[in-house]
Amino acid sequence: MKWQIDSIGKFYDRHESMVVYFNPASGDTHLISEFAACLIQRIADQKRPLDNEEITALITADIEPADLPELNQAIPNILSELTALDIIAPA
Repeated sequence: MKWQIDSIGKFYDRHESMVVYFNPASGDTHLISEFAACLIQRIADQKRPLDNEEITALITADIEPADLPELNQAIPNILSELTALDIIAPA
């Protein structure tokens, strides 16, 4: 499945473990993890739909190799949560 972001929102990062995200499409504000914010930004930067493997490849440069198995489980879960919040959508 490919994922896309129709309109990138605004982030308010207080350098804690959570980030406030304003979604201009819905007008909603969400408290999301720093990692979820990173995923949103990376997907939006590509300006095209991406599948899970492409998203993982964008993130792996910043991840320790020992954390890759956990990353492969976390990304689909976070994408599912972001879909439920209407931040991302299947393409």
